[in-house]
Amino acid sequence: MTKRIGLLALACLGMAFAVPGRADNLAQNPHFDGTLDPWVSSHTVYDADHSATADGTGSAAASITDSDGDAIAVKQCIGGIVPGATYAFGGTLRIPSSASAAGDAEVQLTWHTASDCSDGGVFVENLTLTNPPGPTDSWEKFASTAVAPPGTTAAVLDVRLENDGPLPTSAPKIRPQAAVATFSVSIDDLFLSLAATPAVPTLGGPGIAVLVASIVGAAVFLLRR
Repeated sequence: MTKRIGLLALACLGMAFAVPGRADNLAQNPHFDGTLDPWVSSHTVYDADHSATADGTGSAAASITDSDGDAIAVKQCIGGIVPGATYAFGGTLRIPSSASAAGDAEVQLTWHTASDCSDGGVFVENLTLTNPPGPTDSWEKFASTAVAPPGTTAAVLDVRLENDGPLPTSAPKIRPQAAVATFSVSIDDLFLSLAATPAVPTLGGPGIAVLVASIVGAAVFLLRR
């Protein structure tokens, strides 16, 4: 009997564990739903024809020429950052095979002590998709985590593009002087959120009652031996 009560108590304890939900995305309009706003953009337009998510909301399409060199395609200053907390960040990128230039696209995160991100900031890392080698014409997901340092109140999440010049070819080709090599990338599903933490076990009323009954039963059993 005591064994059965103990097993029942363990079952109730298992049911009492809280299941953590997905943390809220702190970035606004992460799926570029019909617009790039409120992202600050450069060399970038809204693209309704390509979406990395099932909702089909579209994406941000960025392009830079070899004369541009590099540029920040989209960026957003995100407030409410808690120092010492661990955050997950990332996004989904797609390089079209039609791009005529080599290059890379990088999802970047920078911590800031100023709430408007006006200070120099502390760069975290970049998550990079490069072509070549690619792949091209497929959405690639990138994600990482970082701990906000002391004094942090905000963060900048951005995507940087770099054009590395015309794509290499198997045979030498004379390129007209006026020709432009363009590196392009589609951007979607950018996110910055508190990283998931293990659930803390909690007991509800029924769980506590069964646990108490189990303890009492075990005590009675021992007294009768």
